[in-house]
Amino acid sequence: GSFNSLEACLPATCLEPCVICQSRPKNGCIVHGRTGHLMACYTCAKKLKNRNKLCPVCREPIQSVVLTYMS
Repeated sequence: GSFNSLEACLPATCLEPCVICQSRPKNGCIVHGRTGHLMACYTCAKKLKNRNKLCPVCREPIQSVVLTYMS
């Protein structure tokens, strides 16, 4: 398949809360292959993986969830 580069997260978007719970910060990166999407908190992202859901952004299978620090 083609290689998709990681898109930089825009600061304004990063500061918005988790798109699922709307309360915790976006710190759970949903990883699939060489790419990841950061749009959920770690707790919600882990729940998606544990329930065998697909990435909400691109519908790829979730391989792992990484706790991400913005510093």
